[in-house]
Amino acid sequence: MPEPAFRKIPVELLNNTGETIEGVIHLPKMGYHSRLSDFLNDETKKFVAIQNAIVYLPNGEVKHYRTLIVNKFSIVRIVEREERITE
Repeated sequence: MPEPAFRKIPVELLNNTGETIEGVIHLPKMGYHSRLSDFLNDETKKFVAIQNAIVYLPNGEVKHYRTLIVNKFSIVRIVEREERITE
């Protein structure tokens, strides 16, 4: 079975509405967009797809989504989490 061309990056981000979002972003294993910073700096992409997203709302409510699409310009902070994603 061929090795996947993408790797899973666990992330945590804060958006401009005060929501904290945890989930997974898929990035290429090699090449130009293989780093999170390169992917975010690509001006041709305006959105980030986050898989298995957990959204912590400012009012304390927690929501779960299989896929969440986030506008890159609403991101205040994004960090790679230390935990490893397993298949």
